[in-house]
This record gives sequence, C-alpha cells and structure tokens, in this order.
Amino acid sequence: MQMDENQTNTAGGLKDAQKRRLEDIQKRQAAEAQLSAIVKKVFEPAAIERLSNIRMSNENLYMQIVQFFVSAVQGGKLFGKVTEEQVKQVASKLLSTRRETTIRRA
Repeated sequence: MQMDENQTNTAGGLKDAQKRRLEDIQKRQAAEAQLSAIVKKVFEPAAIERLSNIRMSNENLYMQIVQFFVSAVQGGKLFGKVTEEQVKQVASKLLSTRRETTIRRA
C-alpha cells in the first residue's frame, strides 16, 4: 500500500510541475505578444525588420533598444514612429559602450 501512495505523490508532483511549466510558458507567450503589439505601434516596418535581425543575433541588445524607445515614447520625448535610422543610431551607441576584449599571447 505504501508503494501506491508514493506513486500517487510522484504522479501528483509531476502534474504540478507540468502545470507550473505550462503556466510559465503561457506567461512568456503573453508577454511576447504584448511586446510585439507595442513594437508594431511604435516602430515603422523597416525599423521592425531591423529589430528582428538584431533580435536573432543579440536578444539583449534587442531588448535594450525596444525598452529605450518605448520609454521615450511613453515619456513624451519621442513623437511619431521610430525609423530604421534611429534604431541603427541607438544600436551603435549601445554597442560602442562595450569594452573590446583583446587576447594577448605570452
């Protein structure tokens, strides 16, 4: 009888874990859908295409750029849609702040 209880507890634990994982996936998908809607509202189509290319190569840079422009629009500092040129300028400024890594051989 004790084995049946352990199997029940294990099965219940697995179901709980699966349920939590499913909830996490659904939350992530909802957040991505919300972000996508904001991007479509704030950026021009060419800028969206540029952002998608950036996202494929560098997810962190993509998030920094989107957050920068969304906060600028929400703060009333930017009017109209964001152009591809503006995305390029911000991306280059964000990338220029990185330190270059050099490897020296002894």
